[in-house]
Amino acid sequence: MDLGARVNSLDCSSFALVFNPLDYAKDLHLAFLRRFIAFRPKAILLGMNPGPYGMLQDGIPFGSTDMVRSYLGLDLPIREPGIQPPGFRIEGLGFRRQEVSGTRFWSYFRTLYPVAEDFARDFALFNYCPLGFLDKQKGTNIPLDKIPSIIRSRLLEICDQSLGRVIALVQPSVLIGLGSFAYNRLIRLETGLPAYRMEHPSPLNRNIKAGDWASLAERALREAKVI
Repeated sequence: MDLGARVNSLDCSSFALVFNPLDYAKDLHLAFLRRFIAFRPKAILLGMNPGPYGMLQDGIPFGSTDMVRSYLGLDLPIREPGIQPPGFRIEGLGFRRQEVSGTRFWSYFRTLYPVAEDFARDFALFNYCPLGFLDKQKGTNIPLDKIPSIIRSRLLEICDQSLGRVIALVQPSVLIGLGSFAYNRLIRLETGLPAYRMEHPSPLNRNIKAGDWASLAERALREAKVI
């Protein structure tokens, strides 16, 4: 939880509603880490930060709530986050709207690993930053590259340090960034490990067509020689 405490020290209240699911969804997050993070996987898969309909709800990267319950087999309550965004509520696994990114991600990996625990033999999934930033009036997501530069520089410094420690601890053979942002952060660390880019499964990603993400993901995994 060191990362969670360090990012909590940043004052981001001037420009966004800020949520840290490592706090209010701690039990679900820890359950995911215990069950699905193992030492020396083939690859670390790195996302960016929590989305409003996924990890902000349940503390799990790409945490589409149906997938968390039905595929990952996790079902624990969250605490009230203290504040709620406009337009929707943070409800934990009772949240009914499904995150498209998370549904695409876990649906694809379920075809490779029908038993979810087998996913952890080959992959360890993390997000680069645990904080979610939402517009105060609209409740829409604010990407990391859109937050004020003075805060972003300190946030990236903290998250880079944490990511370096995670890689050293988990000891993967390969690093894979989902999207350009995550890939570039991996490159900047200069770990000496091979790094690859996979298209992010977001519906806002104009490089993919509906239903096409799985084939692009498989191409990236084959390029990285992890499947």
